[in-house]
Amino acid sequence: MFDHTVFLGYWFLSKAYYSQTSHAQEDRKQLTALIGEQESSLCRARELLLSGQIDPDDYRAMKSEHEERLNRLQVKASALATQTENFDTLLNVGLDNLFRLNEIYHNGTIIEKRQAIGSVYPKN
Repeated sequence: MFDHTVFLGYWFLSKAYYSQTSHAQEDRKQLTALIGEQESSLCRARELLLSGQIDPDDYRAMKSEHEERLNRLQVKASALATQTENFDTLLNVGLDNLFRLNEIYHNGTIIEKRQAIGSVYPKN
């Protein structure tokens, strides 16, 4: 029964979180597409330089512009991925602590008991 309760708690909290943040998955797809576009543009600029259709100064300007956009997009994509990983970790740790509250309170030291009570009632 304990494992079933943990599973249900995890499932309900995960479902609520992901339904509230479903836009993040769409954002991630959009960022991936934009990153691909910037990489393609950079590749086309390189091809234009190699074929002699643009001069090196124009290429450097284009390269700088596209690399700056690409870096910003990659930072955003990385931040979205980290948010999801952090949620899963926090949820697992939080549920584990929640289900151990009884054990901590009955078998813990005075300091552990105060920390447990403080996690439930943070202002006290």
